[in-house]
Amino acid sequence: MFRDHAVGIAPTTSGMPRRWLFVVFAALLLLGGSGWLVPEDAAAGQAGTVVVDGAPLFADHDDHTVIEWMEEGTRVDFFYGPHNWMYEIRYYGTVGWTWVENIALDGEGTGGSTWSDESSESEDASWDAAATGGERWIDVNRSNGAVTLYEGSTPLYVFWGSLSRSQGEDFYATASGTYYVYNKVEPLTYTPYADNYFTHWVGFDPERKNGFHSYVKYADGTVTPNGGGFSAGCVMLPTDQAAIVFDFAYVGMRVEVHW
Repeated sequence: MFRDHAVGIAPTTSGMPRRWLFVVFAALLLLGGSGWLVPEDAAAGQAGTVVVDGAPLFADHDDHTVIEWMEEGTRVDFFYGPHNWMYEIRYYGTVGWTWVENIALDGEGTGGSTWSDESSESEDASWDAAATGGERWIDVNRSNGAVTLYEGSTPLYVFWGSLSRSQGEDFYATASGTYYVYNKVEPLTYTPYADNYFTHWVGFDPERKNGFHSYVKYADGTVTPNGGGFSAGCVMLPTDQAAIVFDFAYVGMRVEVHW
């Protein structure tokens, strides 16, 4: 499903001195009154991009056991940071820590943001296909978790969702196929599969009871500690992204799920 990054040549010997030079240089600038190198705070669920090929993903901020070597240009989700000049991120479903210089948050200019000021300000846009000249539909790529909202052949948004661990087509898989949205439920809703709750439900696979929705939440609406992990077949997104999918979708909309 994913490439084995451990077989590549890892930048362990050259990367570490460069990182320490970066940290020392940043500290000197900060002591001198220049604050521009302070890493940006990452909100839970915020997206970004790997900007260093072969960047290490560590087990923890104080455990530098490498669990993955990351590819440049790969999209990631942020959980926490910065802490000790590191971010906690999710890379292809694996959660770990990496140095701030390896990642660009959306909005920093180097991360290839899929958001624009205009689109984020138009949450209540009509999304009228007749006005824009193309079918609205949603594409789900099981290989990397990409959820793309299309208008005709033009991608409007790209999000990275949490999908099932199953690679088959069983009941608990995010199974391949062509589906159509059959219902929508926005408020906090109980799900027996997680014995918890979610919001912004957009159902598309009635046979497996799969759909798009927010990360798993407690009854008070807060996200559970592993609320963004592997799903039982659904496509889970941070709440703000799930809300955009909810507003974009309509009953009868085509959804394509594939490898």
